[in-house]
Amino acid sequence: MKGLVSFVLAAGLSASSLCAVDSKTLSQSDKEFLFAANEAKTQVLSDQEMSETRGEFLETFAAIAGVVSGVVSVYELGDNKGWW
Repeated sequence: MKGLVSFVLAAGLSASSLCAVDSKTLSQSDKEFLFAANEAKTQVLSDQEMSETRGEFLETFAAIAGVVSGVVSVYELGDNKGWW
């Protein structure tokens, strides 16, 4: 039952993101909501800029995951060998 409720909630959140409005600018109310009272100079990325940045997050995430995996492996190896 918990799995079904979790699935329904996750599906609802996923569907709500599909309803986002395609906008090339941020309204003043959007800026106030996102940045509160802080002054922030924001700019919406063009389609070309978006396509150029696609995949950079995954590459960075994979590198970080590899480092963390290596550290965990060394720690477990050291723990099994009685190094500490």
